Amino acid sequence: MKKLLYILCTIGCSVLWGKELKIVSLSPGVTDAICAIGGVKYLCGRSSACNAPEAEAVPVAGKMGLPAMEKIVKLRPTHIISDTRHPNGNWRMLEQLGIKVMILPGKNVSDHAANLRKLGTILKLETQAEAEAAKYERRIRELQNRNRQREAVKVLLVLGMPGVISCGKKSFLHEAVTLAGGENICGKVEQGYFTVSAEYILKAQPEAIICAGLPMKMVKTYFARGEYRNLPAVKQGRFIEVDADSFCRVGGKLPDAISELSDTLSRIK
Repeated sequence: MKKLLYILCTIGCSVLWGKELKIVSLSPGVTDAICAIGGVKYLCGRSSACNAPEAEAVPVAGKMGLPAMEKIVKLRPTHIISDTRHPNGNWRMLEQLGIKVMILPGKNVSDHAANLRKLGTILKLETQAEAEAAKYERRIRELQNRNRQREAVKVLLVLGMPGVISCGKKSFLHEAVTLAGGENICGKVEQGYFTVSAEYILKAQPEAIICAGLPMKMVKTYFARGEYRNLPAVKQGRFIEVDADSFCRVGGKLPDAISELSDTLSRIK
């Protein structure tokens, strides 16, 4: 911290930032969106979780939703943009330095189109942003129509262990599962992400178990024990793996990930 204060005093807060547009993205979804509309040249920093190929050479300036202060100061951005805000971030200090901090929404599937348009305005890439947003919205409408007449498959989305971490009604993943033709067994819970009890899972009797970002072997081993063995999903071997980078982000890859899951679920019912 002493080193950081020294840097701030040396540079001088009032003249720290230039007028040239320079953005630090602390969210993979935001980085993906900026790259999609041709704005990678404006990125001066990214989070360690951002893995867009176009931004591979961009310096890491923090973790997801958590800025690294010394790195931020050295990069001198005009904006820090994320769709998540870690409580341990020195956000007030960043704003006092003249950096514009923007936290974009990421709780609904539709947020991506709105975020593209906001980024397009900031980067003065409105035409490209509008084209990407319209394409995204078209894909979502197609998915909505695709599974409208199909009987939904009861699914459990597993996001973490030990203990089964899943998502409720207040997560965009619930909407994503629904768009894919699934019935999220936790969809009536008024929460985002939480640990699901064994009793809840056994009562719901999921027909398929979706693994996101976890080794399939670990998930199968976990559900092969005790009473879980009699679940329809386990007895039928219906374990489905989705790409977490695509399915678990409100971003441009989400429609393709939903479509792929839809194809798999359609073979069950």
